[in-house]
Amino acid sequence: MGIDNRAGKRDPGPWLTVGLGFLTLAVAFSARATLGLTMTTWIRELGWSRSFISGAAAMALVVMAAITPLAGRLVDRQGARNVLATGLALLAAGCFLLASTSSEWVFVIAFAVVAAIGFGLIATHVVATSVERSFEHDKGLAMGIATSGSTAGQFVIVPLIAYVLAVSSWRWSFLLLGLASIAVLASVLRLLPGGSARGRAARAGATHDPGPGSEAHRREAGLPHLAVELCALRLCDD
Repeated sequence: MGIDNRAGKRDPGPWLTVGLGFLTLAVAFSARATLGLTMTTWIRELGWSRSFISGAAAMALVVMAAITPLAGRLVDRQGARNVLATGLALLAAGCFLLASTSSEWVFVIAFAVVAAIGFGLIATHVVATSVERSFEHDKGLAMGIATSGSTAGQFVIVPLIAYVLAVSSWRWSFLLLGLASIAVLASVLRLLPGGSARGRAARAGATHDPGPGSEAHRREAGLPHLAVELCALRLCDD
């Protein structure tokens, strides 16, 4: 973990990454779980069949399975912040579409395509990679806390969604999930370190590279001239 030697305090940045990863997974997995809460309501209000809703959920799983390996590749190339931000934006768009539609086809597009791509990008391995790259010690503990958002986070968010569903409407449930996704998205863009591991390593190397005006560089540049002078003195002695 990073240490601020000047202030004598721990750098909170790595643990901030853990918190953001926890929240991101909590919102995404809670949005997936909301489908089970609203199924009975959709059957009663919209006349959709249980097999139709279950089929859309199965299609979403297929899309997620196809996107998840791509998410890992994108983390290597673009960094976790860009991947999580894209996933949260798609999740928010899917939730807003679900909150505003009564059409079966719009529901399929919103949940099984748009939101499903977001679910695939907001994966536990994406969050774990982001956390692992932020820590030098206690990596297992940090990754365990961050990825627990996929389960522990639902203990808070899902009951709130169920309460909104009971006192108001299922549309408000998805609207609130969309707003929560936007809030977490803004936090990720503002607070999560950006760039890939390779890019950060290159920048770190550039930061430690002594410039042409540094003392180390002058010493290195003077070595060839010193060798020439020593050789000249040796020839003169001979």
